[in-house]
Amino acid sequence: MPFVWENLQRQGISQDAADIIIASWRPATKKSYRSAIQKWILFCARGQINPVRAPVTVVLDCLTEEFHKGNSYSSVNTLRSAISAIVAPIDVSPIGSHPLVKRFMTGVFNLRPAMPRYNFTWDVNIVFKYLKELGPGEKLPLKRLTMKLVMLIALISGQRCQTLSLLDLDQVNVTRSNVTFVVTKLTKTSRVGSKPISVVVSEYPHDEHLCVMKTLREYLIKTRTFRGRERSLFLSYTSPHKRVGSETISRWIKMTLQDAGIDIGRFKAHSTRSAACSAALQRGVPLDVIMTTAQWARSSTFAKFYNKTIVPASQKFADAVLSCEAK
Repeated sequence: MPFVWENLQRQGISQDAADIIIASWRPATKKSYRSAIQKWILFCARGQINPVRAPVTVVLDCLTEEFHKGNSYSSVNTLRSAISAIVAPIDVSPIGSHPLVKRFMTGVFNLRPAMPRYNFTWDVNIVFKYLKELGPGEKLPLKRLTMKLVMLIALISGQRCQTLSLLDLDQVNVTRSNVTFVVTKLTKTSRVGSKPISVVVSEYPHDEHLCVMKTLREYLIKTRTFRGRERSLFLSYTSPHKRVGSETISRWIKMTLQDAGIDIGRFKAHSTRSAACSAALQRGVPLDVIMTTAQWARSSTFAKFYNKTIVPASQKFADAVLSCEAK
C-alpha cells in the first residue's frame, strides 16, 4: 500500500511506526483497500489531480461516481475509508471525516439503505435430515465425512467460516463429554480486550448420526494416516491434504447445502449463522446465550441481520438447534 506509506511519511511518521500502523489493517481490509485505492488513482488521473493532495470536492465527485454505478452503501463507504487513508488530512482531521463527506454518506444510506441479504432463512431440519441419511461416519468416504463435520460444527456453533478454518488441535480442552476449541488467532470480530472464541463440540445422545462429538472422533481417525504434524482440524480431502482456509470451508458448506436441497442461488455459506441462530431463538434459547455462542457484540446486529423467519420445508444452543431435526 505505497500511497498509504506516502501519506504516513508526509506526516513525519518513522518507518518503524508506519509498519505498525499499517499492521492495524487486517488482510481482508488491505485487499479491499487496494481495489478501492486503484479506483481513486484512476479517477484522479483522468482529472490530472494529485491523489494525495485532492480537495474534498474531488473526493465527493469520486464517491458520487461510485454511487451512480449502482454500488451499495458498503462499497461507497469502503472507498471513502481507503481515500481517507491516503489523502492528506484537512486541519488535522482525516478527509473521510470531513463534515461534507459524513453528510454525503448519510445521503447514500438514505437513498440506498444497507439491507440484510435475507428476509427469511432455511429450515435447519432439512439439512439435519440430509446429514442423518448419510449414515454413520465410519462408513463415509473422507469427502462426505469432512463436509458432514464442517456443516454440523457450523450449525451447532453459529460461527463464521473464518473461525472454523482456525480450529486447531493444539488449542483444545478435552473432557469425557465435550471438546472445546479455543481460537487464539485474530478473527473478523477480534477487538482489543476481547476474549478468545470458544467452539464447544459436545455429545448428542439423542441421535448418534447427528452427534458432532462422534463425527469428530471418526474424522480424526480417518485423517490420522496422513495428518502428520498438521494441527489444523480441517484438512483437504484431496492429496496432499493440506490445511484449508475460510474460502474452502465456505465452498464445502455451499456444496452440502445444495446436496440437502437448499437453494444456493439465494443462500450462501454464511446463511448457516442466521439459520442456526433463528432456530435456537425459536426453541427458547436466551438471546444472551445466542450472542455469546455466535460472537455478537450487539443484540441489534442479531435482530437486524440474523433473526429470520424460518421457511419450513453453548450446549443449550447446540441442543436447541439439533433438536429441530424431525422425529
